[in-house]
Amino acid sequence: MRLALVARQIFEVDSRQGRPAQVAYDDWLQLWGSTVLVVTTENVPGQRVREVKGQVFGVVVRSRGLGGNIMAGLRSIVGGEITEYTQLLEEARRHAVDRMVRNASLMHANAIVMMRFDSAEIGQTMSEIVAYGTAVVLEPAA
Repeated sequence: MRLALVARQIFEVDSRQGRPAQVAYDDWLQLWGSTVLVVTTENVPGQRVREVKGQVFGVVVRSRGLGGNIMAGLRSIVGGEITEYTQLLEEARRHAVDRMVRNASLMHANAIVMMRFDSAEIGQTMSEIVAYGTAVVLEPAA
């Protein structure tokens, strides 16, 4: 389910190729086998919102281990990307989206629109990542 964010790219590619948006949505469902579409937009081409289920979110709080903090501290002296923290945040975002999608499924939604991320630091060692959006039921536009 975490690959649901790819749907927006499929719509963009298909619109450039002149294919109807509904075909893109069907391709996406067949490709990923998920029933929850996640988009950052308010609308989905070729679909209409039949029912708004409400807000949905996924929260993850992560901390780097002592070894990772030491390596990151050494890298920060030299400069450049701190890959230990980059990997931590990428994984936390994926888990937050997974939890959000699971929560939307429990609400019997088949899509999440207006998806956003928020993050905060808790103390100096922990990061909170929140994925949130609006859970909806989509149906093909008439």
